[in-house]
Amino acid sequence: DGKDYKDNHSLSFSPVLVYEFGNGNVKPYVEAGIGVSVFSNTQVEDRKFGSAFNFEDRVGFGLRFAGGHEVGIRATHYSNVGIKQPNDGVESYALHYKMPF
Repeated sequence: DGKDYKDNHSLSFSPVLVYEFGNGNVKPYVEAGIGVSVFSNTQVEDRKFGSAFNFEDRVGFGLRFAGGHEVGIRATHYSNVGIKQPNDGVESYALHYKMPF
């Protein structure tokens, strides 16, 4: 069809639960969330979705530092849970750093 499926955009709503360990200057944490998302295309490279509507699952962990800085890693999976075929799904992995202004 001549379309380039390398780019895709999504809008997501995903409540995330976060659990912090300890109470010192460095606090490890874990996070998990499940939500919904809408994609701009039904294909990402060679991965195909049956619809633009998908579910989002995420897990991650990281460290929160005194002063509001944070560093972490997160894995996110998108699929339509078999509502409509094909349902190849796609994963993304992110390393993030947060700094207060």
